[in-house]
Amino acid sequence: AAAAQVALRSSVKTCLRKALAAGWADQVARRRRTAEYLNRLSAERRRKHVVRYQCCCGGRSEVVGNSGGGVGGRNGSTGHPNVNTDPSDEDQDVYLHPNTALARATPPEYVVYVMLVRTDKRIYMTGVSSVEADWLSYSESPLRRLSPPLDTPPPRYLPYPRDEVVCWRAVRYGLHRWPLPLVATSYQDAIGGGGGGGIGKGASNPIPSSSSASSASSAPYAVFAAALLAGQVLPCMKILSDPRPERPSSGMLLAA
Repeated sequence: AAAAQVALRSSVKTCLRKALAAGWADQVARRRRTAEYLNRLSAERRRKHVVRYQCCCGGRSEVVGNSGGGVGGRNGSTGHPNVNTDPSDEDQDVYLHPNTALARATPPEYVVYVMLVRTDKRIYMTGVSSVEADWLSYSESPLRRLSPPLDTPPPRYLPYPRDEVVCWRAVRYGLHRWPLPLVATSYQDAIGGGGGGGIGKGASNPIPSSSSASSASSAPYAVFAAALLAGQVLPCMKILSDPRPERPSSGMLLAA
């Protein structure tokens, strides 16, 4: 029972982190490491050091100072009497504080944050949670950019319940075009066929008139045809692709 509760808590945490990655898709930061920075840390032999990150689309930090006023913009009012927005750090590095829980172990490669707070030394992230790169790959954020269908890995047919031809596409994220893991999407959607129905779902999308577009549009049909003959769509069709069909016996020939 205790193990089941631990597993449940872990799954709930994962669901919450995925929700944060989707909801704060424009407030993602990636760990930034350069040889110069790592050499300097090694030379200084710091036991504790801040971890440097890069925001996916810049950021408006909030200055902790002596001037009054609330915080406007995306985050709304925080109620803190000494915090103001500062637009001067649109593309500066941000940091994970060494005393935060995420910094006590190996710092994650990608995080989402609620707010950036600028101090006298640097800009810190607050409300930080770790996220996975493949979650960002499959997000529907407008910051995600997908490539045309790749030749490698090759497209393939996925049987029921997907029942469609999928292709692999490269992913770039944010203004800095971070490379993310490849994603598998519907081939028909990738070539601009429109709609969610792929080959095998009865989709009847028009094929573009240009020769290159026509060649790209015919590729998923070729993949589906190969899967059909291999028995992946209908098992009874597999006999058609058998390179050595059973020969009739002499008795069968005489009876015929």
